[in-house]
Amino acid sequence: MDRIFYDVDVLNSAFTARVVVPVEILLAAAYVAVDVPTGGEFGRTAFPWMLGLVLLFGALSFWAALRRHPAALVLRPGVAAFDAPPSPLPVLAFTALMPMTTEKLSTTIDRVANRVDPWWLDILSTTVWIGFLTVLAVAAWRGFGVRLRPDGILDRRPVRPVFMPWQSLGPGRPVVAGRFQVLVGRRGLSTWNIDSTFLARVIQEYADHPEHRPAIGTEAELRRLLD
Repeated sequence: MDRIFYDVDVLNSAFTARVVVPVEILLAAAYVAVDVPTGGEFGRTAFPWMLGLVLLFGALSFWAALRRHPAALVLRPGVAAFDAPPSPLPVLAFTALMPMTTEKLSTTIDRVANRVDPWWLDILSTTVWIGFLTVLAVAAWRGFGVRLRPDGILDRRPVRPVFMPWQSLGPGRPVVAGRFQVLVGRRGLSTWNIDSTFLARVIQEYADHPEHRPAIGTEAELRRLLD
């Protein structure tokens, strides 16, 4: 099986995220616009459906996180890099969290408007929910995971990405595969969308053979790496 993905795979994944996220935000705005004037009656009626969505997409999120991830890389010649494959995890988790966050926002607006105590606590808790949702939206929109570049390794995280130059990895320095991360020294690289053992082997290859690093981002190098 060919373990090479191309830019089109990334574009398809990004297109899905950039359609799903705005559509869900618009649906959430429509829900709030209908629910608040009814005093929450619409929300009470829709609650079983919303709970069903939460359970369904929550289960799919766990599947996406815990399944066996591909031992593959995405060829990104436009940015001279190899990326971890795209994953549905951020979009699924965003969709799972959106219904309850929307209901929480609607309830908070109603309680604040009517000065129902402790309304300030509602604002605080809703802000936390929206914060989690924003992190997932960023991961879905931008993509996430490890990116190998000629100058080093970038772990694309929604908050505070981590960059590790190849010079910090001396030959023979152990790269250890964990369940959801690869440990390089004391630093961990997330592997929510790529096989940890495969990624550890690739990083070890470039740590031990610096002469191959300039070719990162080319199809010939990726095929050599996977042979």
